[in-house]
Amino acid sequence: MNNKFFNFLQQHYYELFKITLFALAALIVIWLMPREVKFQYEYSKGKPWQHESLFAPFDFAIYKTDEAIRLEQQAMLEKVYPYFVLDQEKTEAGRQRLQTVFNQAKPADTAKGLTKQQQLSVLLTIYDSIQNQGVVAYHPAFENLKSDDKIDIIKNKVVYHAKFGDVFTVKSAYDKAQSIIDTLRGIDKKLFSEILANGFVQNLSYDERMTTAESDVALSQISPTYGMVQEGELIVSAGELVDGEKFIEINSLRKAYEQRVGTTSEQNALITGQAVLILAIFLALFFFLKIIRKDVYDELRNVNFLLLLMLMILIPSFYLITYNPQLIVLMPFGLLPIILITFFDTRITMMV
Repeated sequence: MNNKFFNFLQQHYYELFKITLFALAALIVIWLMPREVKFQYEYSKGKPWQHESLFAPFDFAIYKTDEAIRLEQQAMLEKVYPYFVLDQEKTEAGRQRLQTVFNQAKPADTAKGLTKQQQLSVLLTIYDSIQNQGVVAYHPAFENLKSDDKIDIIKNKVVYHAKFGDVFTVKSAYDKAQSIIDTLRGIDKKLFSEILANGFVQNLSYDERMTTAESDVALSQISPTYGMVQEGELIVSAGELVDGEKFIEINSLRKAYEQRVGTTSEQNALITGQAVLILAIFLALFFFLKIIRKDVYDELRNVNFLLLLMLMILIPSFYLITYNPQLIVLMPFGLLPIILITFFDTRITMMV
């Protein structure tokens, strides 16, 4: 059995090699052939429609312009307030540290004769009134926030609105405390100022994850479309000026067309169609040479030369169509028949 197979290969290897060359050339062309389908109409906003009247070939949605979507996104994001988390553990730790420092100190006697415990109570009241509003830790995300801008504060898993101007930095917290101290009597103001100078903790931090999540939810509510064009509906008439609304509808048709062609089933149908077409062309050339021009077919170098010429024209053409379709006019397609007519005859030239 093996001997018969090898004998067959020895007797027909020349023929098999030619068939392999045709098959390989066809596969290369099928593999490299552009898959992307271009919208067939050229148009510009503010210029007349240069083609025949355009009717909707199928139902499609009208897409918003990039500028319209940008404005909607901006409006939606303005409704999303930055999220901050108030850390009660830090607040309580700062409070405990404040009590420890005060208990170790010796407050000066005052005219009103407030006891040390009473002064501690006043000190903690000042601390709580400021610290519970939030002492914010710096984050670049809120660098441009103004005092009247709203924020959302999460405290004990409850969210409430506040103004950014209602929260403090460490410096503004101390300044606020100092202004309160200056209005009080019967306390050791110097001791209060010294303790509170380093007493406030940054218990309010920007929650980037929560803010981003809320922003994403808000943006997801924006629809990229705002209407429909029904199948058979007139989009633009021949010679009609392409105004803003018609330009949007034509752009929407182009997007819908490209998406429609980009589906898996459409792509499979396109690839199948291309494969059938290319195989038919190469089979026609193969049988033409084998049956009608056997003198050319019998010479392997002739077959190699013909296939190489075809690939040298097709492959660069595919590249230009895919990446720079406007440069396709630079391809020397006329060079192929000139070369063929030089080495072969008219029939082969027309066939190729």
